[in-house]
Amino acid sequence: MHHSNIVCLSCGERHPKGTLYSCNKCGGILDAEYNYDEISVEKVLQKFQKGRSIWRFRDLLPVGDDVRPVSLGEGNTPLLHADKIGHTLGMSNIFLKDESRNPTGSFKDRALSVGITCAVEKKVQKVLTASSGNAAASASAYSAKAGLPLYLLFDANSPPTKHIQPLVYGGKGLGVKDLFSGDSIDLIKMLMTLSEKLGAYNVFCWSLVNPYTIEGLKTCAYEICEELQWKSPDVVIVPVGGGDNLVGQWKGYKEMHRLGLVNNKPRMIGVQSSSADPLAKAWRTGSSRVNSISSATSIASGINVPYSGDHALSAIKESNGAAISVDDEDIVRAEKDLAIHEGVWVEPSSSTVIAALPKILAEGLVDKDETKVCILTGSGLKDMKTAKLIVQQTEIVDKEVEKIISAFEKYYP
Repeated sequence: MHHSNIVCLSCGERHPKGTLYSCNKCGGILDAEYNYDEISVEKVLQKFQKGRSIWRFRDLLPVGDDVRPVSLGEGNTPLLHADKIGHTLGMSNIFLKDESRNPTGSFKDRALSVGITCAVEKKVQKVLTASSGNAAASASAYSAKAGLPLYLLFDANSPPTKHIQPLVYGGKGLGVKDLFSGDSIDLIKMLMTLSEKLGAYNVFCWSLVNPYTIEGLKTCAYEICEELQWKSPDVVIVPVGGGDNLVGQWKGYKEMHRLGLVNNKPRMIGVQSSSADPLAKAWRTGSSRVNSISSATSIASGINVPYSGDHALSAIKESNGAAISVDDEDIVRAEKDLAIHEGVWVEPSSSTVIAALPKILAEGLVDKDETKVCILTGSGLKDMKTAKLIVQQTEIVDKEVEKIISAFEKYYP
């Protein structure tokens, strides 16, 4: 294992391996550090070619070699060329990284495979998390695989499907009113108290709580570089809630560049709903920090939070990227367009990146011929309520040929 310490992204203070929450010196966000100079690129590449889960990247993950990974075959998701969407927008080289193909249907499986494996390494007896939905399903599935009881808080306002899925895996789930309203500090303090009182290790998928889950997310960038014949895309477009996915992607590209596997790094563009856009507001105003907004009311449940991490703003600035917001009606329209034109059905949080494409082109944030990768974070099956807005109700007819033909002509002219 090449993981050495946990380092604060703000002040540089180093903490022992396994440290959770924030820096005890300045309160900054923590990040896993590696001894990159000890890593053999040749051996890394050999291992990359073996296996199908994210654990073929084990040399760059923060788990000891003697620990058996908790894996459900996550990762190795397809990178699809969106030629029809591109033609419609007058843009070429648009790729879709379809993370809905992960075991529980979202990108969170990468994070929780690492997070739960770290819990196993620490020999904990129980785990705890909170989620708007996707992380709840992942945490439940991976804790079930590990044989660890899970205490789960999910947002009472998230889609019903996102409540049912984690319970199927056996999570001890409670819907909590206004779980993600207010200040993020209040949520973190509550999770710290619950973790202590329940005796449960915290696998909440946010670097402000657990800096290890982000290590699973960075493997998505490795796969993209590999798929593009060891070239980094010019631009990576990511839906943003708390910000870990964008930061994890950026860390992955930086590591590939540091190891000499790619010659360039992409610009990172974060996309939010205009009804839940603390990061985009910070970017537009030139702020050095991301301030919480009064409330989040987006239809995109996976990113419907009133706060984002400062680490996401830092990653955007470091990569010469940008943060933008798009309206909910455009997000829903993009969900339908993507399904109809590319055969890919994702939840609204994912379709934000498709809704953003015309805007980022019009604002000169991308060139029409640059290589652009859109990160699709979750399956459309996660949010059936929104899906009903983009399809018409199925008509019922008698089993007679003429009536069937007549109905097709009437309802699908």
